[in-house]
Amino acid sequence: LGQGAGTSLTDAVTLADHLAGSIGAISALRAYERARRSVTLPLMVASRRVGESAAWSGPLGPALNTAVLRRIGPKVTARLLELDARSHAGLSH
Repeated sequence: LGQGAGTSLTDAVTLADHLAGSIGAISALRAYERARRSVTLPLMVASRRVGESAAWSGPLGPALNTAVLRRIGPKVTARLLELDARSHAGLSH
């Protein structure tokens, strides 16, 4: 889905922001998880589906995988961009 690098950079900044606060490490990690779960969970589910479809064998496997990518890709990308934009609005960097 091509989201790994961008997601990891956002995760790093978000985690750093939470750890820089004075709420303690455990509370910061919990707050980070709450902040990022809405973006990362749909990405994880979509990636799993695409990965499973890539493993389909037989004469129809590659064609079905392409169909899944064409159907899921644009929807997931648009949703992830929307969720990521919302999470960036609260970043201080």
